[in-house]
Amino acid sequence: MKLPVQAGYDPPDEIVAVIRPACFTTSNGKGLEHKYILKDDLEMSMEVRLVCDGKDFHSGDVVIAHRAKPTSRNGFHGLYIFSLREKRAKLFCKAGVYIFSFSVVSI
Repeated sequence: MKLPVQAGYDPPDEIVAVIRPACFTTSNGKGLEHKYILKDDLEMSMEVRLVCDGKDFHSGDVVIAHRAKPTSRNGFHGLYIFSLREKRAKLFCKAGVYIFSFSVVSI
């Protein structure tokens, strides 16, 4: 999914990700439910790349690389929380395309 970001945009303080089972469908309209969050012992990595020419999305400079283990918040378990507070100065300060990539490995 590509979403444009306007100049001067402040990134969020954090990104919260979940892993959903293959049987999940977004048409249920109920939002986030416990039964649709995979709670296996996995580790998720997030990598943000800056592609200045906007052509090859697999190349570019790594701006942020971060790993997270599952945690809990507000009664939800299996959340992967990536804090951006200390890394905000590196995001959206140069023109180009920022690619956010997420991957999962078992630990």
